[in-house]
Amino acid sequence: MAARIRDYLGSNAVQSALGQPAQAPPFAAADEIPLIEAALSRRTVLTTAGIAGALAAATVIADVTGAFGRGGGGDSPFGEPFPGTHHNDNTQSGNDPNSGIKTLTSEAPLPAQFSATLPIPKQLQPTRQTSDTDYYDIVQSAATAEILPGLKTPIWGYNGTFPGPTIVQNPGRNVVVTHRNNLPVPTVVHLHGGAIPHDSDGYPTDFVLPAASYGDFPAMPAMGDMPAMTDPQAVVTRQTRDYTYPTPPRAATLWYHDHRMDFTGASVHRGLAGFHLAHDAEEQELPCRKDPGTCR
Repeated sequence: MAARIRDYLGSNAVQSALGQPAQAPPFAAADEIPLIEAALSRRTVLTTAGIAGALAAATVIADVTGAFGRGGGGDSPFGEPFPGTHHNDNTQSGNDPNSGIKTLTSEAPLPAQFSATLPIPKQLQPTRQTSDTDYYDIVQSAATAEILPGLKTPIWGYNGTFPGPTIVQNPGRNVVVTHRNNLPVPTVVHLHGGAIPHDSDGYPTDFVLPAASYGDFPAMPAMGDMPAMTDPQAVVTRQTRDYTYPTPPRAATLWYHDHRMDFTGASVHRGLAGFHLAHDAEEQELPCRKDPGTCR
């Protein structure tokens, strides 16, 4: 079983390294594959995934360094060619360790380096406030974004933007974010780097399900001939969920993103990511905060 998971995770690691969306596994749609119950605990799933991820990373590194006899140049170590359009980046010769690496090309003309304006996400404003808590609403939805000048790219975005809106958490303030899932798949929100209560930490199987037409999603569907994974401890909601973030102990630049089991990379690639900036009293007293002109 670990070998099969390693191969699946490894192949997606290769695609991610090449800048392509992760390949959708056989269980991308819940109603396409029969569900098979299996008693796998959270500990078992995490242990297996951790081992498999380490093996996949080691395999990819070994391929790049030539351990498979290809030096990162030919087919992938998983028996399938690397997907997409490639060209050999052989700008140097001799002992250049990167001479055999293949890179992806773009079908659209790319702008000159550093010519596109850096996008600054808008700061999200609270929908209501109490004496100690700021409340925010975010809708996860499909939209389009101009990532390359003049081109519209389909995305999944928080409030339909990429990156999503920035949440600013000030000293002494708690934050509660209500996420509404208007996407065609389950989602989970994780605040990366935050000290978060377990029920708001965005565990990968604590799904926010889409509309009722999606179904109940009682288990992770089976992958190939492997048993399905069930999580009896999962806390699943329908369409909306409140995530509570207490006052952080220190100032930090955090980011929130989708954390759904097996689809984190693909979801972030589609656009489900945004900033969460936490301030504290010590930071507020810095000269740079009082006078931005002194920042260096």
